[in-house]
This record gives sequence, C-alpha cells and structure tokens, in this order.
Amino acid sequence: MVEDRYSPYLTDFLNPREIQIVEDLANYYHLKFFVSSNLETEEYRRVIIAPDYYELSDDDFEIKRLEVSYARQFNTLTHPKVLGTLINQLGLERQVFGDIIINDDGRIQFSIASHLANYAIMTIKRLVMFPLHLRMLVKGIGLQIKKTTHILLFYFLACVLTMC
Repeated sequence: MVEDRYSPYLTDFLNPREIQIVEDLANYYHLKFFVSSNLETEEYRRVIIAPDYYELSDDDFEIKRLEVSYARQFNTLTHPKVLGTLINQLGLERQVFGDIIINDDGRIQFSIASHLANYAIMTIKRLVMFPLHLRMLVKGIGLQIKKTTHILLFYFLACVLTMC
C-alpha cells in the first residue's frame, strides 16, 4: 500500500510482537518505520510506515490521552473493568486503545485513536456501577507511576530490537 501510493500508513495500536513483524516488513521493502513509543513508553503503540521522503510530526500518530475521573475514595477500578467498559460501551475493538495506566493512587489514563476520543467522552458515563467523567488531557501530561517495570521492560526490548 505505501509502496504503491507513496503515502504513509498508520496502524491501529499494536502489541510488541505485531510491531516487530511490521518493522521486519517495512525493512524488507526499504520503507521508513516510526513507532509512537518515541512519544510514550507504553506496550501498545501505533506504527507509521512511510516512503523514504516522509518527515514525521508528533501529531501524525493521531493519539489522544483520556483520564477517567471517578470517586476514588469509594471505589477501586481495575484494568479489566476499565478495558471491558471501553470495549462494551463503545462497541469498539481492542486495537483502537493503547495501554490503560492505573497509578498507585487510583488515577486512570488511557490512549485512544484521536478520531474516537470525543465519541468516548460523550458515550461513557458509568463504569460498572460507578459514575465517571472522561476528559482529554493536554499533550505531554501523563501519570507518574512507581511500578513501571513491565512498561519499561517492553520499551527496553523494543529499543534493543530497533537499535534506538
């Protein structure tokens, strides 16, 4: 597709193994390969495959970060509950969401394809039985997490594999 049309192609969110396969294919066809991990250290990332003349912009990955606001003092939300709510209430597949980050004090953020961010904000009003509010974050604002070993490990492996 990229070779035929000379235009970049943006993937959905991919896991590390899928990213490696796409990178191998891009290298085989001598195409440029960009991963959104340059912007965020997450396991699920978006990839751009592009012709050799392509110049990358941060906005090209079309990722928005949303934060879940809820009564944290009364409720504890888990990753499966958040992911299940996103998939079921929005009727979307897993590939349109990046990682769901829950920090030590219960704050929740997740990445989503930018064209679906407003739809998610307007649609999701409850998680399980808890009322909530989604808000879009300004670029560059992310959670500080003490337990990031698994995320950093995937980032390290991706860097080793891509020689970054």
